[in-house]
This record gives sequence, C-alpha cells and structure tokens, in this order.
Amino acid sequence: MINDSMSTEIEIRKEIMSLPPNRRGELLNWLIQGMPLLQQVKDDFRSGRCNRWK
Repeated sequence: MINDSMSTEIEIRKEIMSLPPNRRGELLNWLIQGMPLLQQVKDDFRSGRCNRWK
C-alpha cells in the first residue's frame, strides 16, 4: 500500500514529466534560484535572526 506522501510524490513526478522539455527547464531554473534563498532562511534561523512561524 502506498501512503499519501508517496502517492503525492508519484503524482508530482508524473506531472513534471508530462511537461514539455522547455517547461521542465523553466521549472528547474525556478527551483535552482530558490536554493540560495532557502539556505539564507536556514542560516538566519540557526543564527537567531528569525523565529519559527506559529
């Protein structure tokens, strides 16, 4: 039996693979650009410059 998160991951993968190659490239670029921002948020949280959302 597949759990909900695994089912969601499979569906996301199917949707991504159904995109035309140029759209997959756009998605990849968007994700790559978000990585430095994510790292900055993690660094800020670890250093105490921000707090967990409630």
